[in-house]
Amino acid sequence: MGKSKKKVNKQSTSMSSRDVLGRVISLSSRHGYVYSSGQLRPTIGIKGCFDYGPLGVELRRNLVNEWWSEMVSSQEHVVGVENSVLHSSRAAQISPSPGHSGTTSHHLNVRFNDDEEEAWLQSSLHDGLFSHYFNTLCLLNRRLPFGLAQVGPCFNRPSASQGIDTFIFNGLQTSEMSMQFFSTPKTSNLWFNTWHRDRLSWWRKFAGIPSDFTATDITTSGHVQSTEIQYKFPWGVDTIERISNHGSVPVEQMQDLFKTDMQGKDGRKSVIPHTIETSASLEGGLLAYLVDGYQEKQRTDTRGQSVSREILRLHLRLAPLKVIILPLRGTKELRELSDYLGKEFRKASINVRSIIEVSPSLENYYTMFDEMGVPFTILLNENTLKSGILRVRNRDTTLMQQLHITEVRDMILRHLEAD
Repeated sequence: MGKSKKKVNKQSTSMSSRDVLGRVISLSSRHGYVYSSGQLRPTIGIKGCFDYGPLGVELRRNLVNEWWSEMVSSQEHVVGVENSVLHSSRAAQISPSPGHSGTTSHHLNVRFNDDEEEAWLQSSLHDGLFSHYFNTLCLLNRRLPFGLAQVGPCFNRPSASQGIDTFIFNGLQTSEMSMQFFSTPKTSNLWFNTWHRDRLSWWRKFAGIPSDFTATDITTSGHVQSTEIQYKFPWGVDTIERISNHGSVPVEQMQDLFKTDMQGKDGRKSVIPHTIETSASLEGGLLAYLVDGYQEKQRTDTRGQSVSREILRLHLRLAPLKVIILPLRGTKELRELSDYLGKEFRKASINVRSIIEVSPSLENYYTMFDEMGVPFTILLNENTLKSGILRVRNRDTTLMQQLHITEVRDMILRHLEAD
């Protein structure tokens, strides 16, 4: 009996996991997060490509901004760069990249000025980042450590179908968030362990279930040490970021190739720096947080019947829309008050939307806003015009809080800063 029961539970969990991905895909399409390219452009859409609607674009931007803040803006030694996604065919002569396994570009014929020339689409940011090493080294008077960071599009080869729907996780076009860090040989293990720890902490910071983000044991292959940040997707555990310590080999090989001194300074000594690389998938991260935030709750409707309620509990910092303002009547005075509040929020860089036409059922609005992942709904009524008191509904608790109109913006800012 025990074995039979265990088997049933396992099957039930598996079915539930597959169902979660299907519901996330449906919700994403319904509310303007992500669409298969063919959904919006049936005649020209390409299988394996995806289009992002208004909420999806904001979610992407928020995640990239959080990554950039963590990896560049708040770091003393890291600067940002950007490269073209197209490479001359001459780039193939130095691929695969030094210290990097596999090719980093795909062949594509393109025509420039009526002359056909071979070009390559990058499948990794590795080469582009590394190309900035020497100039940045000189710019910084050869002082170590320093890092180079970039967010950019990459292109994957179509892979044979394994019968598993992974949505945006393995699309033909992806975006990488990558950083290469050049340190002295004696501190490279310390930096590698630091980035290993910090990257896992960063992913967990925005998660409703942090334990679903894990790190693999450190492995060594040839001269490369590596570890992976993984997420428990509905189809199983999969990698969303890789952290690697390539040692001195990449810089040594580039120095031999270009016959140029590429040593950095460790105090008064000149040394060949070690290269530590972090490479994360933006789409993998987006899907992880969509799955992490998706929840179903049972509620009782006005007729006393139990109905299922979908909620997208995205972290407040990642949520595309932070606030929706909902006047309960379409009077001129309430519309003007709604416009005023919207301007105040936008001045504070809080993404807000106003809804003027109110349906007979507020519950229908709450259901829609919860599915969209909106953390706060502000309700304005005739009493607000008299007393300045409005009500704020919290997505996660469904509780209402009464505040004066002069307090609401600062309250939401405090929530953003606390998170």
